[in-house]
Formats: sequence, structure tokens, C-alpha cells
Amino acid sequence: MLATDANYDKDAFEQYLEVDGSEEHDTLIALLDAVNDTDNEISDVVEQYFDKDNLYYWMAFHILMGNKDVLDGNYYLYSPRGVDKWYFISWDNDGILKEGYEAMEDETYQRSWNKGIFTFSDTVLFERILKDPSCRQNLDSAVQDLYENYLTEENVQEKIDDLQKATEDYVYSLPDQTYARVNEENYNILVQSMAEEIKTNYEEYTSSMASAWPFHILEPVKQGDSTVLQWEESYQEGGGDITYSVELSRDYTFSDCMVSEQTGETRVDAGSLSPGQYFVRVRATGSNDVSQDAYEYYQTEAGSKAYSTLCFYVQQDGSISAVSYSED
Repeated sequence: MLATDANYDKDAFEQYLEVDGSEEHDTLIALLDAVNDTDNEISDVVEQYFDKDNLYYWMAFHILMGNKDVLDGNYYLYSPRGVDKWYFISWDNDGILKEGYEAMEDETYQRSWNKGIFTFSDTVLFERILKDPSCRQNLDSAVQDLYENYLTEENVQEKIDDLQKATEDYVYSLPDQTYARVNEENYNILVQSMAEEIKTNYEEYTSSMASAWPFHILEPVKQGDSTVLQWEESYQEGGGDITYSVELSRDYTFSDCMVSEQTGETRVDAGSLSPGQYFVRVRATGSNDVSQDAYEYYQTEAGSKAYSTLCFYVQQDGSISAVSYSED
């Protein structure tokens, strides 16, 4: 709502967007209304409200650089005064080219669904963009341009080498070596392998364009004495049958599944469940036989993640509560 509204609560507003400029929210409200009005063609919304080059090249850059944190508050949404357009401005890009480091730090690490177009798919604006053929074509043109002409392995490696020369005398001498995250041998391995990630990210982008989409596992519900497991439908460009594998267990490793089956539906009756902690894992398989995880994950006490998994509890009174996938 407008900052002049008697019910405006800036703290509540900033749970979603931190105000770092004017509080004249009329243009922002117009943008949000347009994005969320499905009667509007999203291509028309992009044309009217965004700078298209900025939008598509910003998306393409982060896809190719493998930045999984791009939407976690690591950008400004900027509308210059007197200009009826919105721009994405990146900051805090420490999530780029990080796959080698993540795998080196955690042997259980996986990208799961967080790759290619799916880095952006779990938001209204980008979901609509990625499901629109003309918008996808514009994004693809930006990806191809950056990959072939700018973010080439040679160009990126040259920049990495320059930065290494500027910093290597300091990284493993005091006081910096006290805070180094990897030893010198692994540091050199990462320096020489980072640029190769762009090729992998490009390949994952192209494959994601035809893959089944990630989806949400929903909180189970009680129906009489039974617990019903449920989830959203996945999506695949061009249609085609999507099947789901469903597993239910008392532990996140699924070593002893109470339910394990394939289904074309988006719900399964798990029967009567006694009070306690449960884990449900659902995966979708598209018409190209490529499987896709759900967005949800369970973070273990050891810090690793069980992907495509929702943790929930059956309480003593029979009620059910699920753990959000964004919680640690």
C-alpha cells in the first residue's frame, strides 16, 4: 500500500522489500498489480514495466555464473525518478562460480533443482516469464550472446588469473591465512577449475528448458483416520505425461519406506500414522524420462540436505505440522 495510507506499516512492508530510497510506492504497486494479473500477457508487462535488455541479461548472467543466491535479497529493484521502467541491479555476487567449493566442502552436496532456469522459477514474475515462448526466446538470445561472446572460458579464466596474481601473496600469509576457507593446494585447484563451471551451467540451462519443473510438496492433511500426502503438479514445456515417485519414511535416508510407489496423481493416502516425525519424498519424471526434485529439503543436524524431502510431524492430537523448506 501507499506510505500515505493510514494502515501502512513500514516494518511489515520491509519483510518483502527493503526501502532504500523514496517511499512513493505508487509505481511499485502498479508493477505488482500488473505482474500478478494473469489477464495481462507477461510479455506486455515486461515491455511496459522493465528494461528488457537489463532484465534478460541479468537473468542470463546469473544462470551462466551459477548464482543460486541471486534472489535471496542480493539485488536492488530500481526505478529512476522520471523513468517508467524498473531495473535489476546485482550486489553481493559471492554465490557465483561456487560449485567446486561447495562440493569440496560437503561430499553430499548436490545442485538438485537449483540450476538452469529453475534458479528463477519459484517466483510469480519469473515463472510467468519462463512459461512464455517469446520471453524464453529473449532470455535464450541473451544467454547465447553472453556465453559465446563474453563469458567464454578463456575470458573468465583470464580474469581469474589476474585476480589470483593480485591476491595470492596475501591469501596464505598472516593475517589472511588464519581465515582461509581451503588450504593452498585446494585453492589452486579451485582457481583452475572455476571457469569450467560456466560450460556446465550452460549445459544445465539448455537441458532445463525441456525438463519437468520443480514443484512444492504440500503439508499433508487428515481425512478421517488417514493421512493424505499431497503435492503440486509439475510442469513441462510442450506438455507430456509426468509421473511421480512417492516415499514416506520415519528417517530422512528413507532406509525403511512405509509408502513407496509411482503415481500419476498429486496425492497418496498413507493410511493411519501414529504420532511422531515423518519424511515424505516426491520426485517428478517428465516425458523425456528425466527426473526432477521438489523444492523442499530437510537440513540435517550435520548440515547436509536431504533434497526433495518434506519433514512433518503428526501430533498427539492427530494434527499435522510441516517444516518449511527454507528453515534450517
